[in-house]
Amino acid sequence: MRRTVRRGSAKPLSELLWNSLPEGAKIRVRVAASARNWESVVGPLLAKRSAPRRIVEGKLLVVAESPAAAQELVMRGARIVKNLEREWHILVSGITVSVGRVPPPPRNGALPEDRPLGSVPAEEVHAALDVVAEKVERDDVAESLARLMAVYRKRFPGRTGGAPH
Repeated sequence: MRRTVRRGSAKPLSELLWNSLPEGAKIRVRVAASARNWESVVGPLLAKRSAPRRIVEGKLLVVAESPAAAQELVMRGARIVKNLEREWHILVSGITVSVGRVPPPPRNGALPEDRPLGSVPAEEVHAALDVVAEKVERDDVAESLARLMAVYRKRFPGRTGGAPH
């Protein structure tokens, strides 16, 4: 039997996916979107000096780069809560501010890219494999650990990375 769909009853896939998400996931998506557009929530000056982290016990946890920026966020707390509710549909009872390292804002709304380590020379992997093979019975696990050790040595030169002293 063939099923017919009434005209106008089809919904966009994005709407179907959004409606299938649990409420907690929807909140995390909204918080991430507001973090990418933090300037629209707190203004351009505070956006450079602060960043939202997550919601803890109904309050938005925000990190500020200095005590002065933290104080400014606390004083603007009610307005920030209203902006989050109006623009991002995020309901929080208030904000909690801590002083700490603020990551640089993403460029052009893009997420920061991971730094590639590049390839590790095969001889370095083989040298690490000589150290690891004695201690690990499975060959696949030993090879993975040797690759990890070689990358560690490349990333942190001068450290032993598991080599015997």
